[in-house]
Amino acid sequence: MSIASPGRALRVVAVPVGDVSAGLPTSGLLGDAVGFEVSVVDAGPSRAAETASREQMDVALVVADGGSPDALLMIERLLRARPEMAVVVLQTGGPDAFLEAALSAGAEDVLVAPQPADAVAQALRKAYARANRSRSATVGLRQGRIVAVIGPKGGSGKTMCSTNLAATLARSGHRTLLLDLDLEFGDCAIVLGLRPERTIADLMSAGGSLDEEKLAGFVSTHAPTGLHVLIGPARPDQADMVSVGGVEEIFAVARATYDFIIVDSAPAFSPIVIATVDAADEVILLASMDVPSLKDARLGLDTLELMGRRRDDVRVALNRANAKGGLALARVTEALEREVDLVIPSDSSVPNSYNEGVPMIVSHPKNGVSKAIAQLATSVSGSGDQKRTWLRRGGRGS
Repeated sequence: MSIASPGRALRVVAVPVGDVSAGLPTSGLLGDAVGFEVSVVDAGPSRAAETASREQMDVALVVADGGSPDALLMIERLLRARPEMAVVVLQTGGPDAFLEAALSAGAEDVLVAPQPADAVAQALRKAYARANRSRSATVGLRQGRIVAVIGPKGGSGKTMCSTNLAATLARSGHRTLLLDLDLEFGDCAIVLGLRPERTIADLMSAGGSLDEEKLAGFVSTHAPTGLHVLIGPARPDQADMVSVGGVEEIFAVARATYDFIIVDSAPAFSPIVIATVDAADEVILLASMDVPSLKDARLGLDTLELMGRRRDDVRVALNRANAKGGLALARVTEALEREVDLVIPSDSSVPNSYNEGVPMIVSHPKNGVSKAIAQLATSVSGSGDQKRTWLRRGGRGS
């Protein structure tokens, strides 16, 4: 699989079909969105297909009247010329049946104009990520699973969860990468006792193409568990060096290299967190047993639903569940309007493990926190009904 430089822009061919170009300026559909190189081809399907193939375009944006059969022909010609490319359609009208027809023809997404520039840009990024993931599976490459650990509120315990989950998977023999995408204030290196000699910011500034060998040169190894870690930027001002496109390219290479990619994300729905959620096979949302945290967790769940995440792909982990002054589990379930998948107990050893730079599963492998993380790791690496049934049973008994 050919993977371009992690910092490069997505190559987009914008193709107007019919009379839409007069009232809808194709070249301006992305506004000031960064991370794209757009070429407009208004010369029919043959020229558009030739350009897509010759320039190795990542995404095609077909702007068309939804009632025109020429739009479907354009989709088919583009994908025949470059099957690995993602296609997004922006339709200016037409019957509802066109959406199903466009998706059947091979489009990843169909938008109805008008759309704000950031919505079009996000649709292109999501389509590229889906097509890239599908392509890896189709050609038989290793298809590592991406698990996004998120916490809409700071202090929810996502770094404790992500580092210990990743370390548990690695210790169990799974080839695992921990990716610290809390770009301004990431703590994965400190929690694991690693010196940040090479970071994701260094990778982004290195230039050139990205492959497994190059990625390995920027990864640190946690010796006690064998976990590989791509450490976050050393300083907050380096966060801007990491782009959405760059992160998506890292995901593509990491999927072909690792069994699991565990992502510790920032406590916000930033563009990079959104891209991570879009790429993830499943999401773990951390919350604690206080009203502000549960309010933010509920908002996080609502946001994930708006982003199209299926409920079965999102696990809710309740951290510090037996802390004094916390709400009862029944009230938590009522506030979230769903059951909690995993309960992680409060334990005074957690701050000590942070200070010592030793993950809980190494320093205290038999306490309640480590047992809960072990359950989560078994679920993440398991299959079928095992993934969920015991989680609720085990969590309530913790």
